Amino acid sequence: GELRRCHTLRGEMHHFIANLQYYVMFEVLEGSWQVFTREMDDAKDLDALIAAHDRYLDTILQKGLLGPKSQLLTHTLSTLFEVILRFRGFADRLYEAARDATMRRQLAQLRVEQRAEESRWGSLPGEDAAGGDGLLSDDFVEEMKT
Repeated sequence: GELRRCHTLRGEMHHFIANLQYYVMFEVLEGSWQVFTREMDDAKDLDALIAAHDRYLDTILQKGLLGPKSQLLTHTLSTLFEVILRFRGFADRLYEAARDATMRRQLAQLRVEQRAEESRWGSLPGEDAAGGDGLLSDDFVEEMKT
């Protein structure tokens, strides 16, 4: 349940970031660079070259969503990036907790099999025979809610 949803959401976040990266690299930078190199080749003097460079920088700022008209979107993206990074930390800890719980269960199963071979049954005092009933501790679940 939770691991699958976490994995799905993480995939969707990765897809969003990959598409944004593609947009910046190919639509903004590469396209703008091609226009700039044409204008550089056509420049007759230093003033024309400087003007072409200024247009190149302005184009990158506008298409890269860094211009004054895009400030609200830039702020929204920044907030979204912070949420994605925070989620990544939670997801990493969730995967680690799941891995630890799986290892505990595997060790408990090995102990059961070893005892069965020795004709000893049951668990030892203070030992959880199931290797841990819950996947996540209550503290971890509460932290995830905040």
